[in-house]
Order: sequence, then structure tokens, then C-alpha cells
Amino acid sequence: MFLRAKKTADDEDEAWETTKCPRGCGELETEQHYLKCTASPHHQNKRHHLLGLKNWMTKSLTLPPLQILLLRALTDWLHGRQTRTHDIKATLR
Repeated sequence: MFLRAKKTADDEDEAWETTKCPRGCGELETEQHYLKCTASPHHQNKRHHLLGLKNWMTKSLTLPPLQILLLRALTDWLHGRQTRTHDIKATLR
């Protein structure tokens, strides 16, 4: 729950509680909403961060199929898509 406030035309403070995103994207603010919020200034940097994760997994000697699986699942989650289980099984073969 957030407390939002604004000045009215009479220069008085008006306040109310809301569960909407404080950045104004219109979505409900859930525990992990900030990771998917399109109004976040970090929204455009997701590709950069995913590439950083891929590079870290490569340096950590993570098996390539596992890298693909994790990056695909994370990308799907960030875009609100569901990773299909048969895609996961095909990746691991």
C-alpha cells in the first residue's frame, strides 16, 4: 500500500492510499513488479543485464544448455510469458 499525494487547485494537499505502481504504469504493485515495470528507468537495460548474466554463467563454466534454459525462462518471465515445459525438455536433450 502506498500513500500518494498531490496539490489541489485550492493549493491544499490531497492524499489517498493505493496499490497501483508509484511510477504510474497502471499495474498493481506486487512484490516483484519492479522487475517487470515498463515505467522503470531500468526497463531499457534488461537486455544488457541478461547479457551480463550470460557472460557470468560462461565464466562460471555453466553448461550451455543450462544457460539457454535459464536465460529463456527469465526472459519469458520478464515479458509475462510462460515457459513451456516441452521447450525445457528439448533444451536439456
